[in-house]
Amino acid sequence: MTRDFFQSDRTQPNSVDRAQIQMASKIAQEAISDWLLKIVKLESPSRVITEFNRIFIEGALECTPTIADSLRAIVINDCEEDFVNTIKRCCYILLNNWHRDERATTDLIQCLKSAKTNEKLLSLDKIESLESLKCWILNFLESPAYREIEVFASPKIQSPASQGIKSKEQKEPWVNRYRSYLLVSQSLDTNKSHAERDLANKLSKQLRNQFKFDLAMYTARYDSSTYHSKTLSNPTQLGEKTISLIKQVVSQHNLFQSSDRARIWLDRMMSLSYEEFKQSFQDYLIISLSAEPSISILQDKLSQQLEVLYENHDRDDLSQELVSITCKRTIEYFTTEDARNPSFLFLLLASAGHPLTLSVLLIKILMLCRSARKHLELCIAKLIQHYESAEEEECRWLINFLDVFDLVFTIYTENVRYDLVKINDGNHKLQSDENLENYRLFCRSQGAKLANRNLSGANLSSLDLRHAELQRGNLPKANLTKSNLHAANLHGANLQKANLQNAHLSSADLSGANLSGANLSHTDLRGANLSGANLMGADLSHADLDRALLRDAQLDRALLRHVSLCYANLSRANLTQVDLTHAQLDRVNLSYTNLSHAFLRHTNLSNAYLRGAKLTGANLYQTNLSGAKVQGAQFGGNSGLSVENKQVMVSRGAIFGTPPIPKKTVVS
Repeated sequence: MTRDFFQSDRTQPNSVDRAQIQMASKIAQEAISDWLLKIVKLESPSRVITEFNRIFIEGALECTPTIADSLRAIVINDCEEDFVNTIKRCCYILLNNWHRDERATTDLIQCLKSAKTNEKLLSLDKIESLESLKCWILNFLESPAYREIEVFASPKIQSPASQGIKSKEQKEPWVNRYRSYLLVSQSLDTNKSHAERDLANKLSKQLRNQFKFDLAMYTARYDSSTYHSKTLSNPTQLGEKTISLIKQVVSQHNLFQSSDRARIWLDRMMSLSYEEFKQSFQDYLIISLSAEPSISILQDKLSQQLEVLYENHDRDDLSQELVSITCKRTIEYFTTEDARNPSFLFLLLASAGHPLTLSVLLIKILMLCRSARKHLELCIAKLIQHYESAEEEECRWLINFLDVFDLVFTIYTENVRYDLVKINDGNHKLQSDENLENYRLFCRSQGAKLANRNLSGANLSSLDLRHAELQRGNLPKANLTKSNLHAANLHGANLQKANLQNAHLSSADLSGANLSGANLSHTDLRGANLSGANLMGADLSHADLDRALLRDAQLDRALLRHVSLCYANLSRANLTQVDLTHAQLDRVNLSYTNLSHAFLRHTNLSNAYLRGAKLTGANLYQTNLSGAKVQGAQFGGNSGLSVENKQVMVSRGAIFGTPPIPKKTVVS
């Protein structure tokens, strides 16, 4: 059809309706893209590049009639934008398929660069109906669209150490060292095609993984007698300061532990108003910072900004949405508030020699809101773009910050753990006043990738599964006794009737998991996230759940004898008929929790938060309720509760009535 149309156009160009020309152009664009998408999966890269060159650089003179006519249909439409969109689309098709093939992507760029001297292209203006093609190609090679393609296709960034061998003229622009952030910006740009955004996302992750690997290798080899420190390839611009900085970060800013504390801190905040949260949020960020003049200025400025931030919500209860938008806006306060220019606080800290302080502040915000990671990377990209035209020497302070941030960001967002170990000393515990020169850095990969796997009935006992990715895994009746699952991701996993006795699940994510009938006795669940989890009929006797999050969890008929739940959050959880005999519930959050007909004999509920909780029919024999907040809590029919204690509860705002007869719950 396209060929028939083209032939009629040669003889009677004025008789063809403009709409038909445009339609033919669109059909032609799709034909070329579809053809290239097909051959890139069947042919070698060299063969595909040859065909690409014949189409776009040589005017399709040696291509099949269908492809030749398709190109001419685009030219006849006389719309340069259509041509540019077509060649861009084809470039991204190739780059998406070759994003791990450095040689192929390099050859593609070389093919485009050579167009300026290609004799066949230069002679196209002598061929009827292809006069415009030469001009369009040359314009494209000078356009921002082509420069973006070059960035996508360029080989992985050379380390600064290897770049030092090159001459000054051979060095690539300094901004290219931080391409992973620029690619994040492109992956979030809705004005770009899906293929462009997808490729940008892939390459950004690839560069992050490469930097993570290079940093780990540099660290591992630094103290090795096999390697000389001066010959090692350092992936940063920090030189000899790299190792000492990592040691400083790991020792003084132990964000591995701080991550758990941040989640626990945020969990406590959820019972506050938004205004109260903002006041505590500032304290959370500023605490442990040195008392320097710039820090005092920072504190004053941040206080002013947070005070008026979303002030129309000050009296609202804190929500996850408010936490998210507050964290993202605070990231902007510390980077760029208008997505173009550096912010006051950024210049205050980064240009005044406090890159580590600024980096740690940004990571602490990220700990409260992991979903803000892309936003943080985008803000860093905007800062890089603001200074990209400046010479490297002019913005050395910025590059120093970017390298420090890159290092801290990699340490605490990737699956490589860095630890300090003292050499030739039985006491490996780091003392705050000790010289870090006496310690060596060890890094290790963590986190087996087992997401969505079927491990039903598998024997995984005594395994090291720290930071493992087991989200949505199928593990019913699996044996995980004594396994180390610290900080593992088990979100939405099926662990029905699994054996987790004596397992280590501290800081693990078990939100939404099915643990009905599971054996969790003597299990370490400190700081674990069990929000929305199904724990019906589970055995949690003697388990340590201090500071755990069990909001909205289902615990009907669960066995929690001698369990420790100090500072845990069980707000709105279902604890109907649960056995909590001898449990430690000091300062636990049980607001609006259903504890009807629960066994609370000899249970410590001192200073517990029981606002709006339902305790009708609960056994309160020898239960310690001293200091408990019981406003709006429902009591009634409680065995073991003396008349005197009942009067005390009423004076504190408790409500007494007749309890309903409990329904029997069947545990599957």
